[in-house]
Amino acid sequence: MRKHLEALREEAKSVFQGAYPPFVMGRDRLDHIPVFSFHSVDPSGFEAQLRHLSRNGYRTLKAGEVVNCIQSNRELDRKSVALTFDDGRRSVWAVAYPLLKKYRFTATVFLIPGIVGESRHAGPCWSGRGGSFSEEWRRCDMSLQPVLNWEEIRIMHEQGVIDFQAHTLTHQRIPVSQRIVDFVHPGLIQSHLFQFTIPYMKGIDPLKDAEAILGAPVYENAPAMGGRPMYSENEEVRRRCVETVRLEGHAFFNRPDWRRLLRKRAAEAASSAQSDSVFENPESRMKRMIRQLRQCREIIEERIPDHRVIHLAYPWGAGSETSIQASAAAGFISNFWATRPYHAVNRTGDDPFRLVRLKHDFILRLPGEGRRSFPALWAGKLIRRVTGNIDY
Repeated sequence: MRKHLEALREEAKSVFQGAYPPFVMGRDRLDHIPVFSFHSVDPSGFEAQLRHLSRNGYRTLKAGEVVNCIQSNRELDRKSVALTFDDGRRSVWAVAYPLLKKYRFTATVFLIPGIVGESRHAGPCWSGRGGSFSEEWRRCDMSLQPVLNWEEIRIMHEQGVIDFQAHTLTHQRIPVSQRIVDFVHPGLIQSHLFQFTIPYMKGIDPLKDAEAILGAPVYENAPAMGGRPMYSENEEVRRRCVETVRLEGHAFFNRPDWRRLLRKRAAEAASSAQSDSVFENPESRMKRMIRQLRQCREIIEERIPDHRVIHLAYPWGAGSETSIQASAAAGFISNFWATRPYHAVNRTGDDPFRLVRLKHDFILRLPGEGRRSFPALWAGKLIRRVTGNIDY
């Protein structure tokens, strides 16, 4: 709960830092293009949002259309918005796709090609018949297959409803200091989309090697595109910590002091082993970013023939001056962030590498019939955070 409330506090802070557009605070006219971000999709909530857009005459833009509008000298359509989905989770296929078709809207999904499923068979999606969504559709992102597969992506692309762009190759975080903040443990690798929380380890694929790295140190970490230099761990420290756990297996984590024991082992290994811990230099950082972004583009374009991948959304909304340069070098023409202090809107003439997005629940603050009040919207945020019912 502490994590959820801290996130809510940061959102409130953003309001007072001018990171939200005027319509959120009550203005009745739009003079910009709001770009809304989703992760998972709640069926009833999403349909209510689409109904609000439809009832009030809004139209949706894909990422490329947003960029074209920003780069043009024309007056912006005051009824244009963009819907974007990060990660490519299963609810995009099972829930968002059929509802977008129902209301004749479009969207952009920012994919992580390194984790997309290889199945050649599309999974079930809501048919629109039989009344309301069942719990099956509500919980599909928590299943054993929480992300899209390439067959589902192909179908949605061919229908023209959804544009697929880039969300980096793996969405992974990177270690940024020698400070150990935790160790890989069963609770961590059993958590939802845990590969997003385990920072990069040389030679390790979190999805394939999770059991093999139980006990490995988790260093202080940050988003890979955030601009901080990556710390390369001393692999001997990792080896000794993992070996300590391997001797007892999962039973090791039944010890009440298992973290203390691993910290002791890590300290011993660090003091006795020859240090090979280093931080990447600026040139290496740039090369890492360019390489990963190019691979991301190439994989998606290979899987979706005759499709251009030229728009990038940053995981956690966190980019940097370095990542802007790297993305341009890798062939991208725009970057989508989260909210940014004192940069609340996307207007004609803005830098396409600094486009901002806001959380999807603000759709119901858009001017029009049925507009939700700011206090009611914020109360809904608080309830979701407290109950842990987060579909962001």
